[in-house]
Amino acid sequence: RYGLRATQGRLDTSGMVPLSPSQDVPGPLARSVIDLVTVLDVIREEGASFADALDLHSLEGARFGALSAYIDGETVDPMVTDATRDAIRRLEAAGAEVIEIDIEGLEALLADTSVSNAEFPGALADYLDANEAPRRSIEAILESGLYLDRHEARYRRSVEAAADQE
Repeated sequence: RYGLRATQGRLDTSGMVPLSPSQDVPGPLARSVIDLVTVLDVIREEGASFADALDLHSLEGARFGALSAYIDGETVDPMVTDATRDAIRRLEAAGAEVIEIDIEGLEALLADTSVSNAEFPGALADYLDANEAPRRSIEAILESGLYLDRHEARYRRSVEAAADQE
């Protein structure tokens, strides 16, 4: 039950289906921290070993901020809230201080700030073309109907955002 989204550029993204190339980072999942750092060391681009940096007491005195809106917000799945609260308890038990942060108007501040909708169609088309996929664009996928219904709105927003950039 451990996972990590590493810093951009630390891990190889080869083979990943792109969502937003300026933000894409692989995030491996593992059964233990030792397994996690072992996988991270195998797929890292360069730099210090994750395993060599592992220190079981490294959280003592560390401070973390947790955005309340992403823990208890109206649209947050209760399972996510439970998992986040559990992670906060574990961080605190390991010596870290976790400060919950409320930012007034966070949703409005974040509205239309993502570049992923604009980057996705072109990045996906390049990926599909490089892998000789039968459909080579998000538009072709939408026309085919070969996608999960729950993804349709996102795909259409991406097409619209990319068109707006032209």
